[in-house]
Amino acid sequence: MPKTHDRSGTTTKATNAKGQMGNMEEAVALTKAGAKTDLNAIIEAIAELKSEVKGDNVRLGQEINQMREELNGKLDNMTKEMQSLAGRVEEAEIRVQQVEDWAFHANEALCKYMEQQKVLQQKFTDLESRSQRNNICIFGVPEGVKGDSLVIPEIIPPTRAAATPGHGAKHPAGTPLTRLQTTTRRDTKTDFSTLARIHYERNC
Repeated sequence: MPKTHDRSGTTTKATNAKGQMGNMEEAVALTKAGAKTDLNAIIEAIAELKSEVKGDNVRLGQEINQMREELNGKLDNMTKEMQSLAGRVEEAEIRVQQVEDWAFHANEALCKYMEQQKVLQQKFTDLESRSQRNNICIFGVPEGVKGDSLVIPEIIPPTRAAATPGHGAKHPAGTPLTRLQTTTRRDTKTDFSTLARIHYERNC
Protein backbone atom coordinates (compact mmCIF):
# COMPACT_ATOMS: atom_id res chain seq x y z
CA MET A 1 0.00 0.00 0.00
CA PRO A 2 2.62 2.59 0.77
CA LYS A 3 4.33 2.03 -2.55
CA THR A 4 1.06 2.50 -4.40
CA HIS A 5 0.48 5.73 -2.57
CA ASP A 6 3.93 6.96 -3.58
CA ARG A 7 3.32 6.19 -7.21
CA SER A 8 0.02 7.97 -7.27
CA GLY A 9 1.60 10.97 -5.60
CA THR A 10 4.37 11.04 -8.11
CA THR A 11 1.88 10.78 -10.91
CA THR A 12 -0.12 13.65 -9.47
CA LYS A 13 2.98 15.79 -9.19
CA ALA A 14 3.92 14.98 -12.75
CA THR A 15 0.44 15.83 -13.90
CA ASN A 16 0.51 19.08 -12.00
CA ALA A 17 3.90 19.88 -13.46
CA LYS A 18 2.61 19.20 -16.93
CA GLY A 19 -0.39 21.38 -16.25
CA GLN A 20 1.79 24.18 -15.06
CA MET A 21 4.03 23.81 -18.07
CA GLY A 22 0.98 23.92 -20.29
CA ASN A 23 -0.29 26.99 -18.54
CA MET A 24 3.09 28.61 -18.89
CA GLU A 25 3.20 27.77 -22.56
CA GLU A 26 -0.28 29.17 -23.01
CA ALA A 27 0.74 32.30 -21.10
CA VAL A 28 3.85 32.64 -23.22
CA ALA A 29 1.81 32.05 -26.34
CA LEU A 30 -0.74 34.63 -25.23
CA THR A 31 2.06 37.01 -24.37
CA LYS A 32 3.65 36.46 -27.74
CA ALA A 33 0.32 36.90 -29.46
CA GLY A 34 -0.34 40.10 -27.52
CA ALA A 35 3.12 41.38 -28.24
CA LYS A 36 2.71 40.47 -31.86
CA THR A 37 -0.65 42.25 -31.96
CA ASP A 38 0.80 45.33 -30.31
CA LEU A 39 3.74 45.28 -32.69
CA ASN A 40 1.43 44.99 -35.68
CA ALA A 41 -0.63 47.88 -34.33
CA ILE A 42 2.50 49.94 -33.88
CA ILE A 43 3.66 49.07 -37.38
CA GLU A 44 0.26 49.97 -38.78
CA ALA A 45 0.29 53.25 -36.85
CA ILE A 46 3.76 54.03 -38.16
CA ALA A 47 2.64 53.20 -41.70
CA GLU A 48 -0.41 55.45 -41.34
CA LEU A 49 1.79 58.21 -39.93
CA LYS A 50 4.18 57.80 -42.84
CA SER A 51 1.27 57.93 -45.26
CA GLU A 52 -0.10 61.07 -43.61
CA VAL A 53 3.32 62.69 -43.56
CA LYS A 54 3.79 61.77 -47.21
CA GLY A 55 0.38 63.24 -48.07
CA ASP A 56 1.19 66.36 -46.09
CA ASN A 57 4.49 66.65 -47.89
CA VAL A 58 2.73 66.30 -51.25
CA ARG A 59 0.14 68.93 -50.32
CA LEU A 60 2.85 71.18 -48.92
CA GLY A 61 4.87 70.78 -52.10
CA GLN A 62 1.80 71.60 -54.20
CA GLU A 63 1.08 74.67 -52.09
CA ILE A 64 4.72 75.76 -52.34
CA ASN A 65 4.63 75.31 -56.12
CA GLN A 66 1.38 77.24 -56.33
CA MET A 67 2.79 80.06 -54.21
CA ARG A 68 5.93 80.04 -56.34
CA GLU A 69 3.85 80.33 -59.51
CA GLU A 70 1.81 83.16 -58.01
CA LEU A 71 4.96 84.98 -56.92
CA ASN A 72 6.51 84.48 -60.35
CA GLY A 73 3.35 85.82 -61.98
CA LYS A 74 3.31 88.84 -59.69
CA LEU A 75 6.99 89.45 -60.35
CA ASP A 76 6.38 89.22 -64.10
CA ASN A 77 3.51 91.71 -63.82
CA MET A 78 5.63 94.05 -61.73
CA THR A 79 8.45 93.76 -64.27
CA LYS A 80 6.07 94.59 -67.12
CA GLU A 81 4.64 97.53 -65.18
CA MET A 82 8.13 98.80 -64.41
CA GLN A 83 9.08 98.51 -68.08
CA SER A 84 5.89 100.34 -69.05
CA LEU A 85 6.58 103.06 -66.49
CA ALA A 86 10.15 103.35 -67.70
CA GLY A 87 8.88 103.77 -71.26
CA ARG A 88 6.38 106.40 -70.16
CA VAL A 89 9.02 108.27 -68.19
CA GLU A 90 11.33 108.23 -71.19
CA GLU A 91 8.52 109.46 -73.43
CA ALA A 92 7.67 112.18 -70.90
CA GLU A 93 11.31 113.26 -70.78
CA ILE A 94 11.38 113.47 -74.58
CA ARG A 95 8.19 115.53 -74.62
CA VAL A 96 9.49 117.80 -71.87
CA GLN A 97 12.67 118.33 -73.87
CA GLN A 98 10.58 119.11 -76.96
CA VAL A 99 8.45 121.57 -74.98
CA GLU A 100 11.57 123.21 -73.56
CA ASP A 101 13.04 123.54 -77.06
CA TRP A 102 9.75 124.94 -78.36
CA ALA A 103 9.56 127.38 -75.45
CA PHE A 104 13.13 128.50 -76.11
CA HIS A 105 12.47 129.09 -79.82
CA ALA A 106 9.11 130.68 -79.06
CA ASN A 107 10.77 133.03 -76.58
CA GLU A 108 13.36 134.00 -79.17
CA ALA A 109 10.65 134.55 -81.79
CA LEU A 110 8.60 136.59 -79.34
CA CYS A 111 11.58 138.76 -78.46
CA LYS A 112 12.29 139.35 -82.16
CA TYR A 113 8.61 140.10 -82.76
CA MET A 114 8.55 142.59 -79.90
CA GLU A 115 11.69 144.27 -81.25
CA GLN A 116 10.17 144.46 -84.72
CA GLN A 117 6.93 145.76 -83.26
CA LYS A 118 8.86 148.40 -81.34
CA VAL A 119 10.68 149.44 -84.52
CA LEU A 120 7.43 149.50 -86.48
CA GLN A 121 5.75 151.50 -83.73
CA GLN A 122 8.57 154.02 -83.85
CA LYS A 123 8.31 154.20 -87.64
CA PHE A 124 4.55 154.55 -87.43
CA THR A 125 4.86 157.31 -84.84
CA ASP A 126 7.42 159.07 -87.02
CA LEU A 127 5.23 158.72 -90.10
CA GLU A 128 2.21 159.94 -88.17
CA SER A 129 4.11 162.97 -86.91
CA ARG A 130 5.42 163.62 -90.42
CA SER A 131 1.96 163.25 -91.92
CA GLN A 132 0.60 165.92 -89.58
CA ARG A 133 3.14 168.52 -90.71
CA ASN A 134 2.23 171.19 -93.28
CA ASN A 135 -0.73 169.21 -94.63
CA ILE A 136 -3.76 170.81 -96.25
CA CYS A 137 -6.96 168.79 -96.68
CA ILE A 138 -9.34 170.26 -99.25
CA PHE A 139 -12.89 168.98 -99.55
CA GLY A 140 -15.46 169.86 -102.19
CA VAL A 141 -13.18 170.20 -105.22
CA PRO A 142 -15.20 169.03 -108.26
CA GLU A 143 -13.84 166.28 -110.47
CA GLY A 144 -12.92 166.68 -114.11
CA VAL A 145 -10.81 169.81 -113.71
CA LYS A 146 -7.57 169.53 -115.69
CA GLY A 147 -4.89 171.84 -116.98
CA ASP A 148 -3.59 174.85 -115.18
CA SER A 149 -5.20 174.99 -111.77
CA LEU A 150 -7.08 178.22 -111.32
CA VAL A 151 -9.43 176.70 -108.77
CA ILE A 152 -7.37 177.29 -105.65
CA PRO A 153 -7.13 181.09 -106.10
CA GLU A 154 -10.87 181.10 -106.68
CA ILE A 155 -11.89 178.97 -103.71
CA ILE A 156 -9.25 180.20 -101.28
CA PRO A 157 -9.17 183.97 -101.61
CA PRO A 158 -7.34 185.60 -98.69
CA THR A 159 -10.18 188.04 -98.10
CA ARG A 160 -12.71 185.29 -97.34
CA ALA A 161 -10.94 183.69 -94.42
CA ALA A 162 -13.24 183.14 -91.48
CA ALA A 163 -12.93 181.78 -87.98
CA THR A 164 -12.94 178.02 -87.59
CA PRO A 165 -16.20 176.82 -85.96
CA GLY A 166 -15.63 175.93 -82.37
CA HIS A 167 -12.38 177.85 -82.12
CA GLY A 168 -13.88 181.28 -81.46
CA ALA A 169 -12.29 184.29 -83.22
CA LYS A 170 -9.85 184.30 -86.10
CA HIS A 171 -6.36 182.98 -85.60
CA PRO A 172 -3.58 185.50 -84.94
CA ALA A 173 -1.87 187.31 -87.77
CA GLY A 174 0.29 185.07 -89.89
CA THR A 175 -1.80 181.95 -89.07
CA PRO A 176 -2.60 179.84 -92.17
CA LEU A 177 -6.14 179.68 -93.47
CA THR A 178 -8.30 176.99 -91.86
CA ARG A 179 -11.81 177.29 -93.22
CA LEU A 180 -13.35 179.08 -96.23
CA GLN A 181 -16.85 180.29 -96.89
CA THR A 182 -19.02 178.82 -99.59
CA THR A 183 -17.94 179.81 -103.05
CA THR A 184 -19.38 179.33 -106.52
CA ARG A 185 -17.58 178.10 -109.59
CA ARG A 186 -18.10 180.41 -112.53
CA ASP A 187 -18.20 177.66 -115.13
CA THR A 188 -20.46 175.26 -113.17
CA LYS A 189 -22.26 177.70 -110.91
CA THR A 190 -22.10 175.06 -108.20
CA ASP A 191 -21.83 176.02 -104.57
CA PHE A 192 -19.31 174.05 -102.51
CA SER A 193 -17.42 174.57 -99.32
CA THR A 194 -13.69 174.27 -98.86
CA LEU A 195 -12.02 173.16 -95.65
CA ALA A 196 -8.31 173.51 -95.02
CA ARG A 197 -6.59 172.52 -91.76
CA ILE A 198 -2.96 173.14 -91.09
CA HIS A 199 -0.46 171.12 -88.99
CA TYR A 200 -1.55 172.70 -85.71
CA GLU A 201 -4.88 170.91 -86.12
CA ARG A 202 -4.91 167.31 -84.89
CA ASN A 203 -6.94 165.76 -87.73
CA CYS A 204 -8.33 166.86 -91.07
